[in-house]
Amino acid sequence: FTRRYPYQIGVGNHEAWYNWTAVTHRYPMTHQSRQSFARVEERGVANPPFWYSFETGGIRFVMISSEHDTSKDSPQHLFIVTSLKATNRTRTPWLIAVWHRPYYCSEAGYSHESLREEIEPLLVSAGVDLVVTGHEH
Repeated sequence: FTRRYPYQIGVGNHEAWYNWTAVTHRYPMTHQSRQSFARVEERGVANPPFWYSFETGGIRFVMISSEHDTSKDSPQHLFIVTSLKATNRTRTPWLIAVWHRPYYCSEAGYSHESLREEIEPLLVSAGVDLVVTGHEH
């Protein structure tokens, strides 16, 4: 399947449990060339396969790691700010953010409240069209 179809990955708690080994050894597409993969305006702040962005078919995807620090002065926070500001809505009218742990969840104990407090205002301000999360299964 993966030899015929392009794909991107997002990291979650299962990858973190094993010190990111599966991500860094099985899925080379985003981190083989970290700086060449990153868009020019994101070089130095993107950190594939943990946080990065890509564009396809009029959509800009911003991949975020819910397993890493997103506090205001963190490298990932800087990436999120940079990536959202770099979005060209003429070229990519749709903006989608993706990460693993949801920051809203009806199941007690599954909401990632610090992530919500730290990045939701950035996403709302940038006009993100869709957020895709996982974790609850």
